Amino acid sequence: MGFDWTETEAVLAKLKEEVVELEQAIATGSVAAQSHELGDVLFSCVNMARHLDLKSDTVMRQAN
Repeated sequence: MGFDWTETEAVLAKLKEEVVELEQAIATGSVAAQSHELGDVLFSCVNMARHLDLKSDTVMRQAN
């Protein structure tokens, strides 16, 4: 919900937004908030991979 876009630029903007929210959650020290926001970042990354016609699991393995 709220994580589907038609333009790659919109996915990137959402990813940047989620990273800022993760930074804020880290600053609060709340593990629950950090977990939630990190999940949103990861989900946004998977959507970016989809928009670039890449397989997110393959990209992760290559990076590792």
